[in-house]
Amino acid sequence: TKNFDARTKTLLDNESLGKIGLSKTQVVTLASIVEREIHSENERPVVAGILLKRFKAGELVGADATTQFAVARVRMGCLNESDYSCPTEENYQNVDWWPVNLTIDDLNSDSPYNTRKVVGLPPTPISSTSLSAISAVLNSKETPYSYYLTDSEGVVHYATTLDQHNINIQKYLR
Repeated sequence: TKNFDARTKTLLDNESLGKIGLSKTQVVTLASIVEREIHSENERPVVAGILLKRFKAGELVGADATTQFAVARVRMGCLNESDYSCPTEENYQNVDWWPVNLTIDDLNSDSPYNTRKVVGLPPTPISSTSLSAISAVLNSKETPYSYYLTDSEGVVHYATTLDQHNINIQKYLR
């Protein structure tokens, strides 16, 4: 915690937080989602902007990484969201933290970590976050985009409408 606070002191100052209108916890939680969703440094501010726009509009954030995290917790037997002693070390070592194949039941999970079902940010960060992801949230880009996906080659494809996004899904993920 001391290392994190020292390394983020200038990034997460009152001026930066006031400018974006989020608390330190919200920035770090959103940055943890960006960390898992997008690996390209150049694309992170754009995706952070999309997620931030959804969050501030009171819409579903809709990030697959949060659903993956929620599913992993359930698969480890961590059914109580406030039980921070879960998972056990053995469960932690043996679970797939980021399951790629999510079922309809997974997508409809009522976990507070599932931003595809529950409006708002998860109660805690879903992963460690880099300075790059925190910076992306603090310096997010406003774009006309509302959707994004990353194809198997790591290329990010954006869409402004759900119809365009569904076309991208068919074109790049099937």
